[in-house]
Amino acid sequence: TEFVHTLHDSIQAVKPWVRLSVAALGKYNWSGWQGYGSVYQDAALWFNQGYIDQLTPMSYHWTTGSGFYGMLVGDGTQSWGYYLQPGINAGRLFSAGPGSYILEEQKIWDRHLEIVNSCRTVNWLDGFQFFSYGSWNDYQYWEKAASLFFKRKTKIRATGLIDNTPPGAPQISLQKVDSL
Repeated sequence: TEFVHTLHDSIQAVKPWVRLSVAALGKYNWSGWQGYGSVYQDAALWFNQGYIDQLTPMSYHWTTGSGFYGMLVGDGTQSWGYYLQPGINAGRLFSAGPGSYILEEQKIWDRHLEIVNSCRTVNWLDGFQFFSYGSWNDYQYWEKAASLFFKRKTKIRATGLIDNTPPGAPQISLQKVDSL
């Protein structure tokens, strides 16, 4: 936690327009293998305290729309929404990370649409990061996904936490040290 907090503050001191995001385990503090007790990721604390600007749990355990809805808000203390309201209310970003490779392995690839539609009913969900994009290449899924559920540009909630002024163009400075 101290590392994450220090990293965030260091980034903000140098480049305040950069967001620090974390891909945490999909289960915060419930079940056997989970972020908090198994690998010591206190992702909800980081999110709520502003040590990170975006949280994207690796949500590979869920393969249905109802499963994703439950993981987000419907399963009480076994859902992210139960733990994240301070960070959500502060405008921090949260996105779902469905495991496309799991859908491929289980031969239920067509559930992407169901998952996306179910997740979109949660008003504080800010987008998706599917893993892995390699499986999308295998299925040549880009155009089909665009026509099925990515017909519009992604809505990103205004956070007010990040300076929205674009940085200046990068400049390079070379200093010759020796003849080599």
